[in-house]
Amino acid sequence: MPKFLDLRTSEQSNTDTSTLAVPVGAGAAVVIGDIGLVTTGFAGQIRVSLQGYAKVTTTTAGSTLTYQVVRNGALIFTTTLTAVTAGEQDLGGFTAADLPPAPASGLIQYQLLVFASAAGITLGARAFTGVAASD
Repeated sequence: MPKFLDLRTSEQSNTDTSTLAVPVGAGAAVVIGDIGLVTTGFAGQIRVSLQGYAKVTTTTAGSTLTYQVVRNGALIFTTTLTAVTAGEQDLGGFTAADLPPAPASGLIQYQLLVFASAAGITLGARAFTGVAASD
């Protein structure tokens, strides 16, 4: 039976009135979540479940918002939300799984980044959560 190790939440905004404009361009990622899961003293395979969401508003039809999750700097997950119409509001979210190697430091760092394909994409409420368990 799996053993609970840690749970962390990074809530950058809990309201749609606190908006964040997502910049466009190479290297213009915005970090909207940053968590460190503690795994010190546990043996066996570690399993991590990650969830994230953001309220997305766009002014350009066909524009995209790409979510990326990195573990200790290495990309482990990516998905893209495409706006169908201009002025669309959507709650974009995801669930991802990771089977990381046991970290020597006992800490696994995850970050949620977003990239925009066009100007005019803003984020409202947004959060990132991770849960770690072990055999």
